[in-house]
Amino acid sequence: MITNNEMDGAVKEKLEKCLQLESPKSFFLSAGAGAGKTRSLVELLKYIIGQYSVDFKTQGKYVAVITYTNAAADEIKNRLDFDPLVKVSTIHSFVWEIIKGFDEDIKAFLKKNLQEEINDIRAKQAKGRSHTQNRQKLLEKKEERLSFIPKIKHFVYNPTGDNRERNSLNHAEVIQIGADFISNKKVLQNIIIQKFPILLIDECQDTNRYLIDALFALQKAYRSKFTLGLFGDMMQRIYLDGKEKLEQSLSSEWVLLEKKMNHRSQKRIVDLVNKIRSAADGKKQYPRIEKTEGIVRFFVFDSSVSGKEELENKVKQRMLGITGSSAWNSNEIKTLVLEHRMAARRTGFLNMFVALNESQNFKTGFLDGTLEFVNFFAEIIYPLFTAQEANDQFTIMRILKKYVPALSYDVLKDVPNQLESIKDIKAKLKKLYELYKTNQKVTFLEILREVQRLKLFDIPKELYAFSKEDFDSGASQAKINSEAQDITDKQLGMIRKFLEGPFQQIQFYSEYIKNKSPFATHQGVKGLEFDHVMVIIDDEDARGFLFKYERLFEVKPLPETNLKNIEEGKETVMDRTRRLFYVACSRAKESLALVIYSQSPKQVEQFLIKNGWALPEEVITKLS
Repeated sequence: MITNNEMDGAVKEKLEKCLQLESPKSFFLSAGAGAGKTRSLVELLKYIIGQYSVDFKTQGKYVAVITYTNAAADEIKNRLDFDPLVKVSTIHSFVWEIIKGFDEDIKAFLKKNLQEEINDIRAKQAKGRSHTQNRQKLLEKKEERLSFIPKIKHFVYNPTGDNRERNSLNHAEVIQIGADFISNKKVLQNIIIQKFPILLIDECQDTNRYLIDALFALQKAYRSKFTLGLFGDMMQRIYLDGKEKLEQSLSSEWVLLEKKMNHRSQKRIVDLVNKIRSAADGKKQYPRIEKTEGIVRFFVFDSSVSGKEELENKVKQRMLGITGSSAWNSNEIKTLVLEHRMAARRTGFLNMFVALNESQNFKTGFLDGTLEFVNFFAEIIYPLFTAQEANDQFTIMRILKKYVPALSYDVLKDVPNQLESIKDIKAKLKKLYELYKTNQKVTFLEILREVQRLKLFDIPKELYAFSKEDFDSGASQAKINSEAQDITDKQLGMIRKFLEGPFQQIQFYSEYIKNKSPFATHQGVKGLEFDHVMVIIDDEDARGFLFKYERLFEVKPLPETNLKNIEEGKETVMDRTRRLFYVACSRAKESLALVIYSQSPKQVEQFLIKNGWALPEEVITKLS
């Protein structure tokens, strides 16, 4: 029997060998779910620090690490005790650090790109295609931006903000410009090679394909003095801008490594994810020797059934009986849904979601926790209320000093009686808190207007017009628009709808985006793990088109376009769905419940058993 240490023991040594600077080798480490990919990355970084720290510091060199999220970057920094030799950042932040300062080059790129987009829009306008009015607005917006570009002296980028200033670049532009510059600018290439002789990319399968291609070209041109290291798992590629068939595109000089042990899950769960993966690439994982059997159950119901949330609670009770774990009788389990709307409804912030979901600009910031006018309530008002309730004076003063203009140093230094000023602000906060505490149905708008009346905080520009005392549901759109010039009429209507919703939803929203909620999406938990997991599959409720479980389970046939893609070796909706299913199921450590709603439950049951995903006794179709 192969021991735990023997299974992947040689990988560490082979990785270190790739980083001999006199003969560097670029590599791809494939590590399936629970294989300890991040641990391997951190161990390799510690090796680099030990080997090259002195030389790199004297030569002004660093190791660059690109991660997918800020949370992942923070985790790696923490594990390395924030060693300055290693520069860890998200893809956007890394690219911006490279291209910032190339302002004239950025201007030239944007001019060319915008002019091409304008020409394309005009060509479509000339053909009289549909959506002409919307296209005209887009055309005017791009022409206005093009005319302003020559006036820009310096470009800016804020990865956590709205980037609304005229000299700001959005996320997509940063990547687009970065990929172009890395591919075509020798000066920039030399800067990267000299500063970062080692570049490691975590979650490479979801890194933007154009940037990956640019870095591949860089590696090919400077292979004798540059190491590009990729850490990832192609089975966990769930975002569309990642590079398809990345592993197959690597040349023979690359070192290909694989970690085969799953350190996370019990044996039955590892067996299931292996079965799910088998049709994709045939790669197989092995559980640790000391792991026990673990528990998997499939609950298959008709999609037209009523009271789904009540049914899901009954599933938890059945799992409680099967596993004997009290976690299934609490919020300790993690419930994974296909789409944010499903989580919003089950969690309790559906009104907020519906109000802000139709604008892509709002939706992105809302779901990643960076939408400024929502954070006014989520990061300032609600935390103050919870601190007030707990009589946590330290937190209250910390928030007030950060956000109340009257408590800034520049203002306070000229106030004769500072204690009296602080006392007055705390009295205002108490009034605001009483409005919240005495009215469970209080709206965001009512809270906003009270903040304005008390003059406690600066109001975000998107909300300022709504905060005025003369606001009502029939307020003049022109009047609102005059004070929020960067906001469209449609977006203003969305903000109004959001403000008229119940304030109590902010608690559930805050918990959700901070991953403190018992709910998350299948996509949102990549890289995370939980003892007990319930996966909810419901194509009808999800309303999506990128993932279709009914087709994966052979309930619905593949459309002609998908069949053609299969013949041509291209990706299909079934491929994407299989990968997403793999990600969701592989989060579980101890027990896994799959709740599947289908138009044909019997066909799903037959599929699961026929393909060896489930034993007959593991499929449950009725609950008392």
